[in-house]
Parts: sequence; structure tokens; C-alpha cells
Amino acid sequence: MLRTDYLVKENMMKFRTKSHFLGPAFLCTMIVCVANTPLLAQPAAAEQKKLPAARTLEQVLGEMQPALTELNGALEPAIMTSAAKRAEVAPKILPLTKKLLAFGPALEATGAEGKAVSTQIRSELLPIIALVADAESIAMLKQMSGSADPELARTAKLAMITADWWKSSQDAAAQAKVIAPAIELAKANATSNEIAAGFSTLARRGAASRELANQIAAVITDNMSGPFVDQFKQTWTAITGLHARENKPLVITGTTVDGKAFTTADLAGKVILVDFWAVWCLPCRAALPEVKQAYSTYHDKGFEIVGVSSDFSAQTLNSFIESEQGMPWPQLFDPTAAAKEKWNSIATGFDLESVGLPSMFLIDKKGILRTVDAAENFKEMIPKLLAE
Repeated sequence: MLRTDYLVKENMMKFRTKSHFLGPAFLCTMIVCVANTPLLAQPAAAEQKKLPAARTLEQVLGEMQPALTELNGALEPAIMTSAAKRAEVAPKILPLTKKLLAFGPALEATGAEGKAVSTQIRSELLPIIALVADAESIAMLKQMSGSADPELARTAKLAMITADWWKSSQDAAAQAKVIAPAIELAKANATSNEIAAGFSTLARRGAASRELANQIAAVITDNMSGPFVDQFKQTWTAITGLHARENKPLVITGTTVDGKAFTTADLAGKVILVDFWAVWCLPCRAALPEVKQAYSTYHDKGFEIVGVSSDFSAQTLNSFIESEQGMPWPQLFDPTAAAKEKWNSIATGFDLESVGLPSMFLIDKKGILRTVDAAENFKEMIPKLLAE
């Protein structure tokens, strides 16, 4: 699963979200292909000509959503550990990444915020591309890491470090060897948002242990500086706080969108997925097909979902749920916060404005919070918790 943070307003900028499907850093100076030309400096001119000139950031992100959703559906945790799985999904994943990369110029054309989103998305896509690339593409990446062009060399090194990190996600000893080259790259590019964003993705995804996640986070906080690093420090503090809540009792209480009192205490004996989301959150909507599938598969076996919406309008939320089939679970809504265009107070109580959306928790049958990272692995964890 991919996922990283980028800024959006209700029209897709201004609120902290994270891409559930990718962890992206986009607008690549290059992408890795399985073809004989594995690295392209930018999207083909023909692809760029297809893109209208003047569009808003919201429009561009909306046009990207179908490809993002399809990419999310094609990605599985197994690609981090299985070479066979990577070879299997590469023919589908690589064309989608090329298509998404072609939106880079359109994102940048919307202004400074669009450029920031574009850069953030690139930092997540590139590792995915490097991970599923063939031997020829990896060899080309290694060659480019020694390029006289510092930007090209930096991007290639980041891609290789990221691929090595994910491939060793089940081997702590092997993954620990990635820390040294990561520190070297961070020190050589201490103010690079691209490097900081790329390493922030590693801290949040694919670590073989919490200790290694903290070590890669320290690569950023101890060796880099700038606004992105300042934001990451705040985010990592919030993430650390969330993990401290794991393996302890948790009860979620609130009011549903139709005004009824709700508490997860009434669901004792059930496995509960708490989905923090919003209609305005593009990654949240991209994750919905898998969430709905989980509900359909496991609900009759004792699985429940509770949505915690940070939307600013009950009408918007209700309209979306009515139009989106297969979402019968309760949706908690905070009208007081919504009136002030603030996130749901339940979400802010967990400091999720720093962590981002979507965020998902899994509570077991005994009411114990088992993970705050369920967005990464709920498909694997739900059947295990139901079997306990």
C-alpha cells in the first residue's frame, strides 16, 4: 500500500491527507520502466498534449483519481517480499505510474500548491516503480546514481534505497544495512524535500520493526532541515503517540450523522475497523473499494466498521453515502467542528491532523486497540483477529 502526506483544501488543498495507495513523490525527473528505455526524463510530449492547459488543482486531482484507485487495487503487501509477485504486477503497475506521472506538468501549472503536491506524489511513486522494475532497469538506476547530474543521481539513489528497504521488510538485519546509505544521502542533500519526503515514506511503511522505523525517521530529523522536516517532526511525534496507544483498551464514542449517540462499547465481542476519513479526501475515497469488500466478506463473521467523518457538511456526507453503494456502517459526524470547518473532534483527539487521512484503527473482540496502522494491513489482520 502506498501512502504519504500532501496538503489539500476542501477543494483538495489545506487538509492533511495521505495517499493510502501510494506513498508518492511524483514529478519524477525519471521513471523506471520494464521496457528497453527504463528511465524517462519526463512524460512523453504526446501525453502532455492530451492535457488541457488551464485547470484547477481540484480538477487535476479528480482526473487522477481513477488511475490512483486502479493502482491501489493492483498493489499488495506481497510485492515488498515476493519477487514473483512483483513480476506479476509490474505489467499493470508500470503503465499506471506512467499515466499518473503525465499529470506532473498539469499539477505544477496550478501554482505553488500544485507543485508541492506534485513533488510529494513523485516521492511515493518512484519507490514503487523501482520496486517492481526489472533487472535491466535496476542496472540503469545504479548507473544513473553515479551521474554528473546531481539531481538525477540523487533521485536514482533514493529509488534504490527505497526499493532495498521495502524488499527487506521481513528481514531486520538486511534492512538495518539501508540506514548507512540513507544517512549519507540525507547529509549530502540536507535541505532536499524530495529526499526528506522519500525517507518519511520509509518511516511510515515497510519497516521490519518499530526500532528501524524510528531509525529511518531519525535520518531525517538528525541530518536534515527545512519546513518539510519541521512538519515531519510534528507528524512523527503524533505517530509515536498513536503507537503508544496500541495494546490498550479503546472505546470510541460520538454522534452519528443522523444525531444518534454511539459507542464502540456496544460492539463488544466484535472486531472493529475505525475508519477516519472524509469525502474531500481523495486517498480515502480510493481506499473505499477495499474497505467495502472487507465489510462484505467478514461482517457476518463478527466484523464491524465505524466511520469517523471529518467532512464539513452533513448533507455532503449523506449524499456521498447514498450515491456510494455498500456503506451501511455508522458514520460519526461532529456538527460543531464542521460548522467551523474543523476536523471531527474524535480525529483531532488522536492528533490525526498531523498524521493525515485516511487513518484506520483495528480494535479486537476484547476492546483492545491492536493497531493504528490498519490502513496498511487490515485485509490481513481482520481474519486473524476474527479467529482469536
